[in-house]
Amino acid sequence: MAEYNELTKRLLAEGYTAENHPEEVKVASGQLTDTDKLNNIYGGFEYVRLYADKLVYQTGCGLFVMGKEVIDDMSVFGITHSHENNNPVVRCPFLKVGCEKNYDKELGSILYGGRLCVQCWCECHRTDEVYDYSRSIEYEYKKDEVERQRKYDEFSKSRNGRICERHMSYDERTGEWRFHYAPHRCARLCYHPEFCPVLGKKLSSKRGNVFYDLKKTFTVKMPENAQIGLFDKQTIVEIEKGKRVFSKPCSIDICEAYVKVEIEEILRNYLLNHSYEKLWNPTLEVEVLNVRAEQKESRDLMQDLQDIRDGIAISHESDNIAKSKNDKRERSEKARESRDNRLIKKIKLNGFESLSESDQYSAKKFLGDELIEILEEQRKKEKEKESRLPKQVSLFDLYGDAE
Repeated sequence: MAEYNELTKRLLAEGYTAENHPEEVKVASGQLTDTDKLNNIYGGFEYVRLYADKLVYQTGCGLFVMGKEVIDDMSVFGITHSHENNNPVVRCPFLKVGCEKNYDKELGSILYGGRLCVQCWCECHRTDEVYDYSRSIEYEYKKDEVERQRKYDEFSKSRNGRICERHMSYDERTGEWRFHYAPHRCARLCYHPEFCPVLGKKLSSKRGNVFYDLKKTFTVKMPENAQIGLFDKQTIVEIEKGKRVFSKPCSIDICEAYVKVEIEEILRNYLLNHSYEKLWNPTLEVEVLNVRAEQKESRDLMQDLQDIRDGIAISHESDNIAKSKNDKRERSEKARESRDNRLIKKIKLNGFESLSESDQYSAKKFLGDELIEILEEQRKKEKEKESRLPKQVSLFDLYGDAE
């Protein structure tokens, strides 16, 4: 049996039931048993949303807050904070940890979150007083929003407008704005006709990408029967050239900016997303080489030949992608051919009607009605041809019944 919330306890004490209750409440969903509708995961009754949004609450320090602004149905330290328990919470606009006026001292004793975004929760209770916006949480939130915008404008003025909101973050601990230019965000969000305030110009309509070469060096243990003299290990060097940073081309201006300020991200992201390679072979060393912004991939054939002469295994990402697509296409063609041959064989052997429902659907979809008719005709002709062939009669057939 789930514990009833305070609203449900009060209504039941007043004689209400699951079938008979005030219009501003309803039976919550998530019923746990077939016999008791009020035995649900939300503790029985719950307020209708439109009604709950108009409820007026006050914090311990006297600030008003409308029901639509509170955090409803949040469980902390074993206590469920909700409209129905008359204890929803709001984010304290002052981030006052350990506030003596907080109805829930334990809840308000912790500053939640980390890094730039933090929050301190404050419990609210219902009030019969008339809502006063000038003494409300909403008013304090608005003041905070205006103050943030003022600081943003001030920061922008100090940098002559050379900032962009896509590269800005607000530190709620210190109340300060920070600017961190990360062109990789622009590659997803900005387009060439757009004016870039950071670069101070319209982005070029020429599109390109950031290319780089990835070098891997590692050692492998050789088989015992390998003819390698006194050494039982071999050092392998591989370079995959022409790797792309962005999945799609973007303005060449963004590519050039990335090369200037974010090339360290390439190696960092690779090691983060391929950490398993280091687990497989602890000797692995990875290097990022020849980072460049180009409209299309360029190749240095002479350098490739020299690298190969030096014993380095050379490959190009574009070639690897093309080979992967070609291999996938060949596997698909073989699978399709195998499927079609299987269906053709079945139709020739026992006819279309003998196929299962799924095979009939596949045959119509992939072979087509015309080919099925041709196969059926061929099967009938084969049957007729077999029926006209002379049958071999054994002595047993002639005299088997004679006694």
